Amino acid sequence: MKNFNSFLSPLIQAYVDYQKASERWNEASYEPNLLLFDRYCQKQYPDATVLSQEIVDNWCRKRLCCGQFHPLFEKTWKNKYQGT
Repeated sequence: MKNFNSFLSPLIQAYVDYQKASERWNEASYEPNLLLFDRYCQKQYPDATVLSQEIVDNWCRKRLCCGQFHPLFEKTWKNKYQGT
């Protein structure tokens, strides 16, 4: 497991610990995405202390434009932010 370094690192680690204790942890699936989000928060919002709607919206916008957005949410997101 890699280290999380953003302001969310304690919460992310608690989530990982909970998922592992619940035998619901999928390292191949969850860890890469959590690491990407953690690195994004660390780089783009180095002074943040709380998770804001702006951070989440910008993360989702970034993921959509890069073709990495989950297809189940793509239509809803496009309707909300792109008016399609």
